Amino acid sequence: MNIKSVIVVLIVTICFTSTKVVAQNINYYIDSIAGNDANTGKSPTAAWQTLTKVNATTFKPGDSVLFKCGCSWSGVTLHPLGSGSAGSPIVISKYGTGNLPLLKGNTPTVHLPYVVYLNNQQYITISNLEITNNYQESSTSTASKRGVYVTAKDMGIVHCVTLKDLVIHDVLGSYYSDVNTGGIFCEITGSSKATWYDSLLIDHCHVYNVDRTGISNQSSWNGPRTINSNSKWYPSTNLVVQNCEVDSSGANSIIIRAAKAPIIQYNRVFKSSIRYSGNSIFVFECDDALIQYNEGSYNVFNPGDADASAFDGDYHCHRTIIQYNYSHDNDGGAWVVVSDPSTNGTFDDSCIIRYNISQNDCHSNAAQEQAVIRIDGNITNTFVYNNTIYSSNDAIALIDHCGWGGSKTGTLPINTFYYNNVFYINKNNALFSFNTSTGNILKHNTFYYAPGYSGSNPLDSFLNTTDPMFVSPGSGGNGLSSVSGYKLQKGSPCINSGILLLKHSKTDYWGTPVPALVGQAPCRGASEYIMDLPVVIAEFNGEQSGANNLLNWISTEEINNSGFEIQRSNDGIYFNDLFFVPTKTATGNSIGDIKYQYADFKPLTGKNYYRLKVIDKSGITSFTNVVCISNAPLNLSSSFSIFPNPVIGELLNIQFNNKPSGKYIIQLYNSEGQTIFSKIINHTVLNNIETIKLEKYSKGSNTLFIVSPDKSVSYLHLLRE
Repeated sequence: MNIKSVIVVLIVTICFTSTKVVAQNINYYIDSIAGNDANTGKSPTAAWQTLTKVNATTFKPGDSVLFKCGCSWSGVTLHPLGSGSAGSPIVISKYGTGNLPLLKGNTPTVHLPYVVYLNNQQYITISNLEITNNYQESSTSTASKRGVYVTAKDMGIVHCVTLKDLVIHDVLGSYYSDVNTGGIFCEITGSSKATWYDSLLIDHCHVYNVDRTGISNQSSWNGPRTINSNSKWYPSTNLVVQNCEVDSSGANSIIIRAAKAPIIQYNRVFKSSIRYSGNSIFVFECDDALIQYNEGSYNVFNPGDADASAFDGDYHCHRTIIQYNYSHDNDGGAWVVVSDPSTNGTFDDSCIIRYNISQNDCHSNAAQEQAVIRIDGNITNTFVYNNTIYSSNDAIALIDHCGWGGSKTGTLPINTFYYNNVFYINKNNALFSFNTSTGNILKHNTFYYAPGYSGSNPLDSFLNTTDPMFVSPGSGGNGLSSVSGYKLQKGSPCINSGILLLKHSKTDYWGTPVPALVGQAPCRGASEYIMDLPVVIAEFNGEQSGANNLLNWISTEEINNSGFEIQRSNDGIYFNDLFFVPTKTATGNSIGDIKYQYADFKPLTGKNYYRLKVIDKSGITSFTNVVCISNAPLNLSSSFSIFPNPVIGELLNIQFNNKPSGKYIIQLYNSEGQTIFSKIINHTVLNNIETIKLEKYSKGSNTLFIVSPDKSVSYLHLLRE
């Protein structure tokens, strides 16, 4: 089940969980040409005619209000009365074939503020309508224009409002720049009783040529909140905007405010801000917002504008995640995180920007928006990782940390982290401006100047400046699936050279799994390269054997294999080569189980992390899972040790470290628990090494038990070649 169906199932489940009300389940039909309000309205041949008749009726749970395709109504707001119930929503939709039913808000004499209206209503679905509200008013007019207006006041929880498959266009009033106007606007008002939406779904709507905003919401119960408090913040829950297309909005395409864990996904927004300033998609006063699988492009920067970027984590937000999005050809940048410190209590904390692709964003006409990534104001703890940026040739800055409004001074971001990003730079001397921001960390990023360009890079602990070897850089078109040119080719320096972060994303932009185990290295950029492994490892494990660590692995298939570099780490992140074990095959090729072993005679005190770096004869490498073995500090005052280990031949030395004189029972067991050797040794303190001859014992792993005179038992693992 993909994420789309999961979310739809979630919303449907929520809409069916409240107390059931007996449904009426009557279909009402409206036909503007052949209908008559004197009819019953309960069949297509007895349809009503006008919106006035519809608005005078209070509908019951399970009822459907169906408008005939090919018909149109104008000059009257559609405001059907009543609410549905859990499992029995009121449905407003179409019947018949042909063009969608058309609702027009304006006539030569009537100019409506909104065309479809719901007020304090719930369990209701509106779908399959065409809506327009176009009236060019004077430049001094302050009248608002909306297509669909959903509002609730002092109601408590408002359940299950769904808007889907709507076509909304030409919602215009000249020169009116209120952000709460436009195609779809859902609002909570009032101050007496906390009110919020639970399960507000906007799905598969096409909104175009509207002022000022395509799809948005607002709430009077939005705070004030601070980074540590949520006074009077009652966010909407289960709010989803998905599969929508917003084209040519006056300013912002999608704004989501005052919501907890809203999801904005699979939307295509383009030509935003064609008349006013605005970022394409942004969240405000939200916790845990998820912005994913969206395409944002061709945002316009007009003279005097402040915003023109694709994706925006705005203020009063915690833990926004912006992932798997594609931005391109925007006048402004790809991603901004902003908060105005001059307003009391503002913040934006712990935003994550990951596995996105930006192509040809940010152009020189965009003033303060002249950065692909802009972190602006009192922003804290931002993570930017595994993004791919293909710059325009006139971008001023690729990264800009600034004070509010682009200032180089004032309150600047704190603790911003850049990991595993790839910057493919198509201009000379690209700027990376951090100004007086603090706590910046950059590691494992690639800054590559394309042929013909040169410049400096920011400091990076594991910097790469060589060609990332994309399949076809700069070839992205329109659509999320058009960017395969940013996948990595075999031999790319970005392959397995990144760093795995805590709670790292599980997949890349294309859904390819990302290494998930400590010690495994992801690729740099938005693409995780999958190579044909030279060796199939069925098992790799480890165990402590006395003072040593024993590693075992089994290969089931080897192709052109050179061998295995054993790597060790004390933190599971940074590994060093320890020992090379060559393949046991003569040619490097085999099918069938081959067992390998290695003993680390000098393990680190504390945790030892091990992995195998598998190397084929052409130099291609891959990595196994990571094994962790904890080694406590040795107590040398009283212990046993054995050598050589692995044993070659028949002689084994047992070292008695400060052990008392007496009889010691020595027993050797094979891997199946069978006793294959037993002997009693009369140990004296004058002889601290006892040598025994092992004539018959199994190759591979064996366990040596030593029973001391005080009946305590010690055991050690040994290997025989």
